[in-house]
Amino acid sequence: MTAQLNQDVHLLVLIHGMWGGPSNLASMHRILKETRPDDSSIDPDGTALHVMLPETNQAENTYDGIDWGGERVAVEVHLVNPVLVRRRI
Repeated sequence: MTAQLNQDVHLLVLIHGMWGGPSNLASMHRILKETRPDDSSIDPDGTALHVMLPETNQAENTYDGIDWGGERVAVEVHLVNPVLVRRRI
């Protein structure tokens, strides 16, 4: 990542709807990456953006409610992005 540990980071988590999967948001994720080639590129104001497309909530895992789905995504954020968790996101 190009972002410094002491700078502000915006975390954009792309989450699909019920019975969906990460592939439902693949186009949006691709467009964001084309617009911002580096996943953690820095804005002119010094703020970094990190885009994440969680894998944990797919198919039948979307049926058990937003609370359980949110919990799974939070765990994935902590596991996949430990550096971001130590920052102010």
